[in-house]
Amino acid sequence: MKILFLSSSLAAKFGGAAISESSLCGKLSLHHELVVLSRSARADLDFAKKQRIKNVVCFKPTDLIRAFFDSEHPLSKLIRWAEVFHLNGHWFWENYFFARLCYRYGVPYVLHPRGMLWVSYRRPVLKRVFNIVLGNWIVSHASKVVLLSEFEKSQLDRYPVVNKKLIVIPNGIELPEFSTDCIAARKKYFLYLGRLEPRKNLEFLIRSFKKVIENNSGLSLRLIGPVERHYDQALKKLIFQLGLSDVVTIEDPVYGKEKAILLSNALAVVYPAKGEPFGRTVFEAFAAGTLCLIPQNSGGAEYVNIFAPEMLYPDQSEDILADKMLTISMMEQEERSLLVTKAQEWVKRNLDWQSVTERVLEVYRVVLKQPEGMNLKNL
Repeated sequence: MKILFLSSSLAAKFGGAAISESSLCGKLSLHHELVVLSRSARADLDFAKKQRIKNVVCFKPTDLIRAFFDSEHPLSKLIRWAEVFHLNGHWFWENYFFARLCYRYGVPYVLHPRGMLWVSYRRPVLKRVFNIVLGNWIVSHASKVVLLSEFEKSQLDRYPVVNKKLIVIPNGIELPEFSTDCIAARKKYFLYLGRLEPRKNLEFLIRSFKKVIENNSGLSLRLIGPVERHYDQALKKLIFQLGLSDVVTIEDPVYGKEKAILLSNALAVVYPAKGEPFGRTVFEAFAAGTLCLIPQNSGGAEYVNIFAPEMLYPDQSEDILADKMLTISMMEQEERSLLVTKAQEWVKRNLDWQSVTERVLEVYRVVLKQPEGMNLKNL
């Protein structure tokens, strides 16, 4: 199968989306012809190489504009070469032009928003304008829309898309090569790992942790990840106001083995993000042999509820989250091991990249069998 894959982010600094997209590309390229497109400003070719992506084509905005008016431009030729186009992300103007080119040349495209359909968070007015002008067209003309969870469907209320086009496929997770639950003595810290931005709800986590140390003074909280829009300044101010400067730290992002060690040593990961359709860190933590607490109103919760419902808490209840953190800090190793084993088995069975990739390929096959998949102008 000839697959053209537009990456929304092809560099480690873009976090979970980059890992998910590149991991899927690595698997797809094993048995199919795959070309990955990436805007030059969002691509790191060394990162792509480490993720086993061999064929990357970078483009500039001017290249795409030329392709839109020139059927012989290399980008236009690439689209005609493809049997199916995999479009990632949503809030990018270039997605509209690529979708339009697919429509023009009769190439079906699968839209994979990766949690980017939420209008209400950050610049909602601008997002509504984007959708009126470009975004609604992108969504409505996709042959299929791949969502990360049933929860993400609630973010599609504003979009003109029929339910039969929607399919839920979670992200895959790279499983550790060794069991990490055999660590004899975990460090006395709770961990948040991810981007530091308002949507991650970290003030709520810090206030909850304040209640934790009132009952157990030997614990600490580590917030680790790239900072967006100087959000760390607001966090540092709150940490100082609550008198937590000695026990709550903000640290630079880590990757690879260092990240795996951080996850493995933590008492638990806490991932309090609002409106999160999946939450990769949640399942990386479970895979690494560490428990993870997440809010009930999230995409990850519908999966975690299957194997560890005790890890869920009401969204804005500081007291309940604090109680759960305290419980974990005092948990016996045998009880922890039972929970971790069950979680790891579920993650391995359901989020293995090979099985996730096969589900994506089945979406391609279905699209190519559909009459509208062969000629989008019939829609």
